[in-house]
Amino acid sequence: MSVSLVGHGDDYAAARAYRALGATSTRVEILRLVLASGEVSAAELMAALALTRNGVHHHLRALTDDGLLLERHTTHPRGSGPITYWRADPDEVLTMLEDLTAHVMSAAHLPTP
Repeated sequence: MSVSLVGHGDDYAAARAYRALGATSTRVEILRLVLASGEVSAAELMAALALTRNGVHHHLRALTDDGLLLERHTTHPRGSGPITYWRADPDEVLTMLEDLTAHVMSAAHLPTP
């Protein structure tokens, strides 16, 4: 399941905005997949995005460190050891987007030098 952010109307505009702000399209895709799925493992993201384990973990760590994803550690369903699942905190995602919007838009009300 791959989500493309480039090439289709609003998705293209969103991708341009993310790039302009320094957000990687991979992190945005991961966030969208996690929000849509509820909870995912690194293996599921690797398959959906055709990324290596290290690549996925690099992005998951950044999103977790920024408070957009939460981790849940448990035993693998087949009993073959530990596994970590990630889920998004929709309230935190919304809060961060609102904060970003407010910060960017506040410049529109500043006096011109």
